[in-house]
Amino acid sequence: MNPISETKFDQKIKELIPHYTKYPEMLPFIGKSFEKMETKVILIGESHYFDDDAYEVHEWEDAKKNWYHNSSSALEKWKTNYINTRLNFHIIEVEKEFKKPHTNYWNMRSAIKDSKLALIDNEQIFQNIAYFNYFQRPSFNSGESILNSQEDNEVAFDTFSKLINFLKPKKIIFNSAKAMDTFNWSNKGNELNSKIYRTPHAASSWWNRESSKTNWKTGREYFIQILNSDI
Repeated sequence: MNPISETKFDQKIKELIPHYTKYPEMLPFIGKSFEKMETKVILIGESHYFDDDAYEVHEWEDAKKNWYHNSSSALEKWKTNYINTRLNFHIIEVEKEFKKPHTNYWNMRSAIKDSKLALIDNEQIFQNIAYFNYFQRPSFNSGESILNSQEDNEVAFDTFSKLINFLKPKKIIFNSAKAMDTFNWSNKGNELNSKIYRTPHAASSWWNRESSKTNWKTGREYFIQILNSDI
């Protein structure tokens, strides 16, 4: 389905992180050219989310509580599309279709294209990077930030650490304040051999507004500056 996503690492990733055996749809997106990039960049989102009609009201709490104990095999097909990380990139790079929920991807794609990052593929831009959501449970609040629990935080940090150690990027860019803040809290002094940055969410107003947090650049300008910077 997704020719721009590298799949040869999938089995190893599943062995490292059994969660992805339960929910293979949530496997990270790894562009076909990522492995060959001189500067490997991983983008970190926050989480997937379900629309309000995904569950009946009485099902929500049980669905959240038992997420890590269940698997996607128990979900209807249309629900698995909500948690399919690679599907989003297929829609953008292969189908070239714009959907409002994908605004953040399109904005990051445009910024990557306009940066000085040495791309191997100049047409299908996302082939050059990797991406996954920090939280491994979707938000059950349609279009809103996840209400993360201690279990969510622990699973997220464990997954993040194992993926980063496996993929060995040079730059990690968090595109979610909540994800970055949770990572900082969970990290507790551990060191990773990568440079970690945070930018405003690419679909937020701060993407096109200046801020002291981004050295008085817009979020987009700051994102490009990170991509252009020397290691």
